[in-house]
Amino acid sequence: MNIHEYRFLLSERATLSRMIGQTDESEVIARMSLEARLQEVQEQLEAYEGLSPRLINASLTFRGSPVVGSRGIDAAFGPDAVKSFATAVGLVGASKHGPLAHTGPVPHREEHRLLITSTTIGSFGFQVEEATQRPAFVGESTPVEMAIAQVKAILEASVGTDEQLSEVIDETDRRALGAIKAFLKKVADGNAVCALEFGGDVFRFTDVAQVRRSENRLSDDNIQEDDVMLTGYFEGFLPVSRRADFHIEETTADFLSEAVGTVISGKVEDAVGDINEFLKQQVRIGAHTRRVGGGRPRFIITRCERLPE
Repeated sequence: MNIHEYRFLLSERATLSRMIGQTDESEVIARMSLEARLQEVQEQLEAYEGLSPRLINASLTFRGSPVVGSRGIDAAFGPDAVKSFATAVGLVGASKHGPLAHTGPVPHREEHRLLITSTTIGSFGFQVEEATQRPAFVGESTPVEMAIAQVKAILEASVGTDEQLSEVIDETDRRALGAIKAFLKKVADGNAVCALEFGGDVFRFTDVAQVRRSENRLSDDNIQEDDVMLTGYFEGFLPVSRRADFHIEETTADFLSEAVGTVISGKVEDAVGDINEFLKQQVRIGAHTRRVGGGRPRFIITRCERLPE
């Protein structure tokens, strides 16, 4: 069973219960049919609810000045470093629901809460686990699982090329990126390095200088964002992923002058609507761009209007 099937069964159970309540007792056959189906649905739901919860966990370890072998870690460093990591996971997860306010409460916080369940052996660190354990849906990831995977992907890309980092942070909220940067600053300021083991794979920084470079690559100076206007036409649109190809004919943004005459690909915000109605027509679009270092810009299309003929 996957999450879509589970939600369908919940809906079907509610509908069947309502229909049975509305069926006259004299309609024996109809009532028996509805009750039999309700029993089948109930059994399927109970079978799912009897599954063992998934244990989504990760290992965050440290080396360097705050660590004393496998004995322990400086109390002024360890708890704050784990708290900073948990904050990054929470913000990355929350940003998947939409743009975040620059400050203030983090939405969907409970969905992304982590527990420290034990310490690690070897390089000192901590085992963290998703606070809310869930039964195992087939082919589905929990919110915490997706958030930790994204944090790990950003850490890995931060030691790669500008293009690699651009690709990974394409749709990550700026506040969430700031939280990852703050975590890296905490580690580097403590003259430490960290490793994150998750999903059967490990990413580790080699030295403090590499941690500091990754921190700087997530800074506002290295990640530039602009709102631009582009004139041209859409060549294609994928409604499921909401990605569109746009042929640029004109732009007022100097940094995009070399892109005139080329086709860009970008995410289309839900508010823009169905791009298919604009295909092959001359339009003006608004787009939010993000550039990492010398990498090419990524686009999120925020508005669209037809041009008068």
